Amino acid sequence: MADIDAVHRALAARGAGEIPHPGGTLLAHLVRTSELLRSWGADPMLVRAGLAHAAYGTDGFARALFGWDERSAVIDLVGPAAEGIVHRYARCDRGTTYPRLVAGAYRDRIDGSTALLGTDEVHALAELTVANELDVVRHCRVLREQHGAALRALLAGWRGVMSVGALDECRHVLGPAMHVGADDRPEDVHVVVDGVRLHLLDWGGSATSTVVLLHGGGLQAHTWDAVAVALRTEHRCVAVDLRGHGDSEWSPTCDYTIDAHAHDLAGVLAALGVSRPIVVGHSLGGFAALRLAARRSADLAGLVIVDTSPFVRETPLLAKIREFVQAASVFETFDDAIDHALGFRRSTDRDRLRSTLRHSLRLLPDGRWTWKRDQRHLKDGYIESTMQAAKALVPDLGAIGCPTLVVRGDHGTGHSDDDYRRFVDRLPDARLETVTGAGHNVQSDNPAGLVDAIKPFLDSASFR
Repeated sequence: MADIDAVHRALAARGAGEIPHPGGTLLAHLVRTSELLRSWGADPMLVRAGLAHAAYGTDGFARALFGWDERSAVIDLVGPAAEGIVHRYARCDRGTTYPRLVAGAYRDRIDGSTALLGTDEVHALAELTVANELDVVRHCRVLREQHGAALRALLAGWRGVMSVGALDECRHVLGPAMHVGADDRPEDVHVVVDGVRLHLLDWGGSATSTVVLLHGGGLQAHTWDAVAVALRTEHRCVAVDLRGHGDSEWSPTCDYTIDAHAHDLAGVLAALGVSRPIVVGHSLGGFAALRLAARRSADLAGLVIVDTSPFVRETPLLAKIREFVQAASVFETFDDAIDHALGFRRSTDRDRLRSTLRHSLRLLPDGRWTWKRDQRHLKDGYIESTMQAAKALVPDLGAIGCPTLVVRGDHGTGHSDDDYRRFVDRLPDARLETVTGAGHNVQSDNPAGLVDAIKPFLDSASFR
C-alpha cells in the first residue's frame, strides 16, 4: 500500500489534474473530499478511499481513471479495505440505493445485483457520499441551487448513520434544516395500561397517518428502527415494547397471553389518541394484532402481519426458536451473547447484530449480561399454549374487515405456501407478499425489502 503522496502522484499520472470538475480539477476535488473526511475524524482507511473515490468513475461522474480490470492496481495504492469502499461507491446505483441506504439496501448499477450492507459499510458509504456531495455544491452555485433542496432532504434521512462532523458540515453548507436535534432519535414514551407500564418509541413523522409496530416474542421495539426511519417521512411511526420485553414492565401475574398483549395494544391506541392507525405485527405481535383486529376492525385503517400465521404448526424452525429462547439467559461478556445469537442466525452480519443486541441486553451488577425480557414463564408450556391460542384465532378471521397485508420471509418460520394461502383466503380483504433474503425476523434480516413490500400498502388511498 502506497503512502498518501504516492496515491496523489498516481492519480495525477492518470490525468486527474487535467479533468475539469466543480472547484477546479478532479484531483483538487479528490484531495478536498479526503481532507474533509479527515477533519471529521474518519478512519485513515476511509480517508484514503476519499482520495481515490472516483478511481473507477461513479454513477454521477462517468470519467474513470482506472478500468474495472485494474482493481489490483488500486488495491496496491490504497489497500484492500479502502479499495473495497471505492469499488462499492463507484458501482452504487444511487437512485435505488440512496433512499434506502439507512436500511442497508444496496444495488450495483453495473450488474444489477443487490446486497444488504452491514453497519460499518452503510456508515462508510454515507460519509463518503456526504463529503463528495458537499464539496460539489460548495463549489458550484448552479448545482447547489438546482439540487440543494433534494440533497438536504436526502441527507436529513441519513442523520442516524452519519458522524457528528458530517452533520455539522451539512448544516453549514445546506442550512439549518440539517440541524442535529432530538428528532434524530425516537422519543421515549411511557403509558400505563391497567397497571402495567409500557414503553414506546415514537419516531414522529406525518400526522396524517400512524403506523404502530409490534415486535415478536423475545425481541423489543428497536427491532423496527430501520423500518421506522424509512417510513417516518410519510407516516408517524410508533414501536411498542410488549409487556415483559425491552423497557416495558413485567407482568406481575406473569400474564403473557395473546389476549393480554391485545388488551395492551388497545390501551396504547387509546393513550396515543390516534384515529384509525395501521398496525404492523410480527410473530407474537402479529397474533396480538389479529386478536385486536377481530374485535375492533372498524377502528383500524389497515393491518400488516409479518411472518405469522394462525395456522401454526410445529416446524424445524419453530423448534429452533423454542430452543433459543429457553436456552442461556446470562452471559459473561457482551460478545458471548453475540456468539449465542449467531448460533441461531449464522448468516447475520456480526456488526449489525451487535447494534441490535445493545437494545436487547442489560448489564447486571456483577458485570455479566442478560436479556431485557421476562423469562419466568418460558418453561411452563407457554409456547405450546400460545400456539393453541393462535389456532383459536382462525374462526374469527372473517371478522377482520380492514385491508390486510400478510408478509412472509422466503425462509421464514417454515409454514408452507398452503398455510399462508389458507390464512389469506380466510381474511375478507387480504393479499400476500414475500420478502426475499429474509428469515423469520424479516424487519432485521431485510428491512429494505420489508419497506418495499409494505410501503405501497401503507400509502394507498384507503388510509387517507
